[in-house]
Amino acid sequence: MSLSFTQVYANMLEDVTSIRSQWEKIQYQFAEDKKETAFEKLASDAKAVTARHPKNAEPLIWEAIINATYAGVRG
Repeated sequence: MSLSFTQVYANMLEDVTSIRSQWEKIQYQFAEDKKETAFEKLASDAKAVTARHPKNAEPLIWEAIINATYAGVRG
């Protein structure tokens, strides 16, 4: 059984919304000393989302945002 375009797109949006929400939580609610580890895991999660949705720009954009933020936190 194959998924319709609408279902595939909805799944991608759900994945992107999840990593975006996690980014927001880490960025604005975590203590500075907890951010590096949290962004490291989120970067891995974002890479997996991009791998699941290779034909969509949205996961790539959020993967880049997360990686840039992680790099900034690492210094």
